Amino acid sequence: ADDLESAGIVLAHDQLAEADLVVWVLDAQTIESQTAASLDKLVGQQLALAGVEINRSSLLMAVNKIDLLRSQTSFEENAIAISALEGTGLDGLLEAIANSLVPQPPAVGAAVPFTERQVLLLEQAVEHCEQGQGDRAAAALE
Repeated sequence: ADDLESAGIVLAHDQLAEADLVVWVLDAQTIESQTAASLDKLVGQQLALAGVEINRSSLLMAVNKIDLLRSQTSFEENAIAISALEGTGLDGLLEAIANSLVPQPPAVGAAVPFTERQVLLLEQAVEHCEQGQGDRAAAALE
């Protein structure tokens, strides 16, 4: 009912819809007995309940609180088991995030543009080179 809260929810939904990657965190204790197929279904239900529409290919599931499980439980391949309290699995989660966002990382020591302006100038330089305009390409990079 609060206008400010409603606006925040709309903004959050918009950001989720546009995100390159969404890390959906689940509580291991509430899903311990579920199979891999039902885990994916559970996330779908949670997304629907929250009224969130996202590209499922940009979704990474993290199952937290594995330190509280009674037995060793394995989760599906795209679900990373972690314990935020103990730090277990965090390296794997960070690696999965990096691999999702940058599937083909540049070689060590390679120059990498990281601002929109740099990317735009490089695209312009390439275009000038393709048109045989070396001078204009060089000027675009100055």
